[in-house]
Amino acid sequence: MSFDRRAILSGLLIVLAALCTTSVAQSATATDRRDPAAIVTWIYRDAGKPSAPADDAKNIILWDSNRKRMKIFSQSLMAQWAKADKRASGDAVIDFDPVSNSQDPDIKSVAIAAKSSSSNRATIAATLTPTGRRVNATTDVVRCDFVRDGDEWKIDNMRGHAGSQSWAIRDMLAHALRN
Repeated sequence: MSFDRRAILSGLLIVLAALCTTSVAQSATATDRRDPAAIVTWIYRDAGKPSAPADDAKNIILWDSNRKRMKIFSQSLMAQWAKADKRASGDAVIDFDPVSNSQDPDIKSVAIAAKSSSSNRATIAATLTPTGRRVNATTDVVRCDFVRDGDEWKIDNMRGHAGSQSWAIRDMLAHALRN
């Protein structure tokens, strides 16, 4: 019986390449959910992409899909949000886009930086560079507070400033539940 070494080596290389590609892809997915900075980077990856002008809902980056929110928000934040939505009777509890800290997403670039980190909590700041000019530079920083949710990091709050007023998702939801 004669073996063609080239055919065998080619076959082995193809199998090894497929195994490596699958392993790397699975590793990247697992790492992304275990790294708060990678999650914030993922959020802002699509933030600057334009959508159809008539489709304002797609401009609101995190709110377009409950499935997307479940991937990145903590269970307790999702529960609080669901209660606030139910109480609001169809009115928007969060009536702006916290990702861009605006009514109309306008993000040219983003710088991501870890501000604090422990074994169970982390805060990542996203410093936004808008395509246009903003009145107040403090509106260009959005902070994401993370907690451990099982073996994954999840956003438990988002906060920033609108002019001289500070805002936090948790505070807005609590306000909606009180009223």
